Amino acid sequence: MKRHLVAVSTITAVALIGGGATLAFGAGGEGDTPAKSPAAVQGDDRDTDAQDERDDRDDRDGDAAEARGSKLTAAQAIDVALKAKPGTAVSADLEAGDDEDDVRGWEVDVLGSGSTSYTVHVDDRTGKILATETERDDDAAEAHRALKVATVDAKQAAEAAAPEGTVTSVDLDDDRSPRWDVETMDTHGKDHDWNVDVKTAKVTADRDDD
Repeated sequence: MKRHLVAVSTITAVALIGGGATLAFGAGGEGDTPAKSPAAVQGDDRDTDAQDERDDRDDRDGDAAEARGSKLTAAQAIDVALKAKPGTAVSADLEAGDDEDDVRGWEVDVLGSGSTSYTVHVDDRTGKILATETERDDDAAEAHRALKVATVDAKQAAEAAAPEGTVTSVDLDDDRSPRWDVETMDTHGKDHDWNVDVKTAKVTADRDDD
């Protein structure tokens, strides 16, 4: 929200007339900036909105190019990760590596036994393992319970949603009725969210998708 400054009248002089004090006010100081007209303000807002729209379009185009540049699908990345760290894949995300700490490529989370989990970083062009991390997952119990009723794994969920676009992420949602949340990107760089049933692999549009 823009805040517009309003010029406030300032006291310019005090004149003593007939023993009484009279305050004289000026309409504005010499250095005051004239307030913009409503039309000028609206014009500035339109210019800002147009620039924001261009920036968003550039970001979408960049993301689309990034996704198209990947030689490895989500399903293939999951296969590679599971060979490195056996277990059950619970998510796979295609990272652009924009942040300093991020590794570009696929980031696959694998749930091992107990509360042990692994994050496997896979090069999205060569399929090479770039790094692996082992950690304790405090939410592992919930994921294990959700996976007990699932007959569709992360790889199958990615394959089920693939006809909707380029799959850029697959995540197990164990907060409510278990399901796979899958995100795809179309040729224009726009993201779409899908729900994949953990038992039937049926794909439906996410009603929460904006």
